[in-house]
Amino acid sequence: MNPNKSKQSNDYQTIADIKVYWDWSNQRLKILDYYSLNNINLLQVVELATTAGLGKIIAWAPIAKGNVLLSQGFEQEGLIPGFFAGQDAGCYSYYITPRRSVSAHKYDGIYLAEDSHEVNQPFTRRAIATFDYLVRDARPSDVSDMSKLFSNIFSTYPTPVFEPDYLLANMRSQQLLYKLALTGNKVIGIAAADMDGINRNVEMTDCATDPQYRGQGILNRLLCDLEADLYMQGFSCLYTLCRATQPAVNKAFLRLGYNFTGRLINNCNICGGYEDMNLLVKHRA
Repeated sequence: MNPNKSKQSNDYQTIADIKVYWDWSNQRLKILDYYSLNNINLLQVVELATTAGLGKIIAWAPIAKGNVLLSQGFEQEGLIPGFFAGQDAGCYSYYITPRRSVSAHKYDGIYLAEDSHEVNQPFTRRAIATFDYLVRDARPSDVSDMSKLFSNIFSTYPTPVFEPDYLLANMRSQQLLYKLALTGNKVIGIAAADMDGINRNVEMTDCATDPQYRGQGILNRLLCDLEADLYMQGFSCLYTLCRATQPAVNKAFLRLGYNFTGRLINNCNICGGYEDMNLLVKHRA
């Protein structure tokens, strides 16, 4: 999840000409400004994050800035083709504590390769036979039901999706587009697109399906509807961070033509602890 999402403006700070975001709920610091990045001010950022007791620093920066980050102990964990209005971004991480750098899981990678023959064409709306649920854009009146569904599924989450006011603010900002699946008046599925209009990229995020309705293609349908809207708006780079231990949600994206481009170790606090996130990307050059 994009750690820029926050209700606290004082979590943003400028350190030696570098804008950063203090992501306290995930115990990490994100570097937001790469233009002025150099060895000297990057070292200052690392020292401050270390003093603050954080576990990780992340920077999504143009590949051209990668050498500066790598020289100060960062490592590249992923790649997002086309992230900066067509320019590729490297996903770099600096681990302040060795414990944060070690994954609790081993992956055989099988589920990332299987079903590749089922991939859908990029940026198209896919028809699903016998889909019995209403799909529509979320409305302000939905935020209470949305927060309840998030609360029922996740014990912790990287952003405050349990708070209706947070969801409402996102809707009103027009930066996030939420799609819902409903049966009657009951919200049973959610997916969102977090749009960066400047860099023309979108994070597909906040995916949740009521456990009673899983296995019916609900997430697939929500994602297809979102993609169709994003295509019409001219976005060319879509990406998502999927929980690496959850094959089902990874498969949903892989079947829609997303490609695995990296794994971010202990990246965020979700469902009660830090989890590894698979980086899946769909880029239409």
